[in-house]
Amino acid sequence: MIKRTLCLSTLCVLLMSTSAFSVPAARAQQADAAKQPVVYTYVSFFGVPRAQWGAYEKNLASGHKLFDSLLADGTILSYGDGALEVHEGLNAPTHVGWFASTSMAGLMKALAALRAAGSTSSDFAYTMHADAITKSTMYNGKGGTTDSGFVLVQDWTPKPGHAEEFMELITKYRKPWLDAAVADGTLSGYSVEEDQIHTDTPGAYTMIAVFPNAAAMDKYYAEIEALHTKQPLFGDVYSSTVDYASHRDHLLRILYSKSK
Repeated sequence: MIKRTLCLSTLCVLLMSTSAFSVPAARAQQADAAKQPVVYTYVSFFGVPRAQWGAYEKNLASGHKLFDSLLADGTILSYGDGALEVHEGLNAPTHVGWFASTSMAGLMKALAALRAAGSTSSDFAYTMHADAITKSTMYNGKGGTTDSGFVLVQDWTPKPGHAEEFMELITKYRKPWLDAAVADGTLSGYSVEEDQIHTDTPGAYTMIAVFPNAAAMDKYYAEIEALHTKQPLFGDVYSSTVDYASHRDHLLRILYSKSK
C-alpha cells in the first residue's frame, strides 16, 4: 500500500494528520488528557507529472471555498495540501491532501460534498492515486491558516508483542517534550496515528510533526539528540520495541493548511 511509500496515516498531516499533515486539528488544553477524543483523517495521495506541478498546485485553491464551508459548519476540523520535498521514486506520490473530522460520518459527509461539487482531476495525468483513513487519540497543535511550513512523517512498526510498550514509551518520554515544543513554537502541531481502515498490515504507527519553518526542524532534531543524552537508556529501550527495518521518514512542504 502507498502508506509504506508515504504515510500521513497511521498523518499525516499531516499534520500530520494537526496530520497533520494537518493535520488533525487539536486544542492545546486537550494535551494533558490521558486519552483524547478520536480525530479521523482522510488522506489522498497523488502522483502528478512534474510538468503539471504548477497547474495542479494552482488548481488546489479552487477547493478552498467548499472546505471552508465544511469547516464553518463543523463537519471537519481542518484540511490542507502538501508536496513532497524528498521525492521517493517512480509511482510514488508527489502531492498529498487531507481533511480531518471528529467522526467517520464527518469524513463521509465531506467526501460526498467533494464528489457533488465535481473536480478537474481529469485534467491531470496522475501516475498514481490512493487514499487512507487514520485515527489519533494523541495530538496537540495550534489552529490557524498557513501556506508555509513542513511536515515530517515517521513510520514506526512495533515488534510483535511490543505495541503497548512502544506507546507507553511515546506517552511517557516523547509526548511531554512534543507538547512543550508546541507551546514554545518549535512545532505547529503533532499527531501519533494508526489506520482506521486497514489496507495494509495492521500494527504500524506514524508520528507526524508539523514545523512552522526549516529552522524549527533543526531545533527539533537537536532536542531529540539532547533527549538521548539526558536519558541514554531511552534509545536502547525504544530500539528494542520497534522493527527498524520498516522505519521510514517522509518530508512534505505545506502548500496550504487551515484549521479551527
